[in-house]
Amino acid sequence: MGDSAVSGREFNVKLGILVFSLEWRITLFTLLLVPALLWLGFWQLDRADEKRQLSEQFDRRIALPPLSLSDALVLADDRLDHLRDRRIRFQGTTSSEDYLLLDNRLHRGQFGYEVITYVDTGAYRVPVNVGWLAGDPARRSLPDVALPSDPIMWTGRVYAPQERAYTLEDQRIPETLPAVIQSYEAPEYAETLSALFDKPVPDFMVRIDPSHPAALVADWPVVNQSPQKHRGYAVQWFAMAGVLVCAFVLRSSNIGLLLLGRRRPE
Repeated sequence: MGDSAVSGREFNVKLGILVFSLEWRITLFTLLLVPALLWLGFWQLDRADEKRQLSEQFDRRIALPPLSLSDALVLADDRLDHLRDRRIRFQGTTSSEDYLLLDNRLHRGQFGYEVITYVDTGAYRVPVNVGWLAGDPARRSLPDVALPSDPIMWTGRVYAPQERAYTLEDQRIPETLPAVIQSYEAPEYAETLSALFDKPVPDFMVRIDPSHPAALVADWPVVNQSPQKHRGYAVQWFAMAGVLVCAFVLRSSNIGLLLLGRRRPE
């Protein structure tokens, strides 16, 4: 049988040779923090599983035959989820002025922009991200963008993010081109730019193939963080919870003394 007693701000419990002195602030801190750390660990495991599924979906869809623009537009109207990451090919031309610069894009630690050009297919203007271009870190000037002027075959994959990009403030959709923007939300830009071009703009964007002749630096990641990295974060959170529990037990009991062959003074 064990007995307990309250001494000052400590709640003392004795179970045989084990003695626990539970200081209320440390106990409350541990009871609140350990579940939070465990929740973060399981959340990272869920994220790892989500990224794994996205990677597997990408592998399946990238292996399918490329879509024509007309087929892609049909899928976009029906289920955009079915179109995401599908390969696409179409013919068209670009203009040296019809592009947007996605601001604050880093490549190997260097500041730059991603260039989105609007390819004229005759009936549509298709937004194509041709990749990353180095910029002036001091922002005194914008980079020169060289785009092909002859009709060519454009190839890439459909990019339609599932989550809206975070920005510090709401941005206005530019009414003239070229322009610098913070993020590209295809459905929101489509209406305004359709009026600008007097041609419809699809509700999706195409990321150009890295090997395409018009591509800049186009090493597109499938996911922003790998499943392995999320699992590594989960291990860290679980380890922190374990260390906290061990520290609490050693601080609040005589287990450490018993392991050393000594007893806590009565």
